[in-house]
Amino acid sequence: RCAPSLLMLLHFSLEPALPLPLPEQAVQHDALTGRLHKLKGAAAQLGAKPLAKAASTAEALLRSRDRSPRMAEQLALTARRLRELVNAAAPWLDDAAQPAPSLVDVGPVDMPDAAEIQALVAQLRAHDLAALATFNAWQPALRVLLGAVQMAVLCRVMDRLDFEAAAALLASAKLAPS
Repeated sequence: RCAPSLLMLLHFSLEPALPLPLPEQAVQHDALTGRLHKLKGAAAQLGAKPLAKAASTAEALLRSRDRSPRMAEQLALTARRLRELVNAAAPWLDDAAQPAPSLVDVGPVDMPDAAEIQALVAQLRAHDLAALATFNAWQPALRVLLGAVQMAVLCRVMDRLDFEAAAALLASAKLAPS
């Protein structure tokens, strides 16, 4: 499994909010400030100093309510540093996501049909803890359907019990009707 910090960075990178927008309302301001703070911490844990520094500077500017062009430039730099790190990590993630060699051949992966995926999405949207067992049962198939990077993000949100994010990821992957 990947380091939680790297998975958090991947989560940020796959969100549709890149490039990071300037907040227009107080709620957006607080959300972006919190997002930058988490990004700074995750990058620091990985030793990704350029990203941690860019996120830290952006967070400080945002907390000071800086509305100058420097704020937009810093958000763009932070987004660029994040993309650079994710691109650099992609080959490692692809290798790490490959199943470990086994002495026993488990055979072909049983693939869920659309109704089964839709049932998992419904469990997730209902915050039903049974979704954990369903998810565990379908992990090999979901890895095949989603690919290494999206599966890593899905595992991370499931580990956090963020069922809404998991349902959204599965729906956006066009595996189940939304």
